[in-house]
Amino acid sequence: MKYNLLLALLFLSLSGFGQGKTVHITLDKARSRYFDPQYTACVDSALAIMNAVFSSAEFQTRYADASFPKINYCDEQARENQASDFITGPQMYSTLFQAAQASWAVKLKRRGPALGSTLPHTGITTAYYKNIRADMPELPRAYALAVNLCHEYMHELEYCHRSNRFNEPDAAHPDPEGYQKDIAYRVGWDAFYQLVEWVKQGKPIPDL
Repeated sequence: MKYNLLLALLFLSLSGFGQGKTVHITLDKARSRYFDPQYTACVDSALAIMNAVFSSAEFQTRYADASFPKINYCDEQARENQASDFITGPQMYSTLFQAAQASWAVKLKRRGPALGSTLPHTGITTAYYKNIRADMPELPRAYALAVNLCHEYMHELEYCHRSNRFNEPDAAHPDPEGYQKDIAYRVGWDAFYQLVEWVKQGKPIPDL
């Protein structure tokens, strides 16, 4: 009986996390730039997929009980203002919901030194198309780009990496410590896992 009650309480707590809230980040087309205009539709689709991921209960419940060291904040003042040593998953999502109607520009370049790069609160991200395609060949191109945008949007919200060195055992699995402690890294991998499943299921994406 106690076990069933605990399960019921857990279900209620998870189902209420972010319930009814959606994220709709629009593309700042005036500031967006692409190395080839043929990728315009790809970027539009990637934004729609990113919004669908962030808005899904499936994704949000992944963070209901999560917590991350406050060193994830890019800004030293933000770290000092944080009373707790940890940023909770709901706290992270609250930051995302506060920017749920934001406009974001995408600079799509052919290739570069990483998958992408973003400075916090600039309203713009750079994505390196060839790098992304090589890193996630199992996903259609708009879905692969969406994974990267999910990751980079965490940087836009002011979550940075403590280190860019991650010890990934193989291409299909994250660095365990990075996955547990790094918000942007975790979000990127969770978005990847979820979109792999959505593609397998043929799940429809709103506005796509």
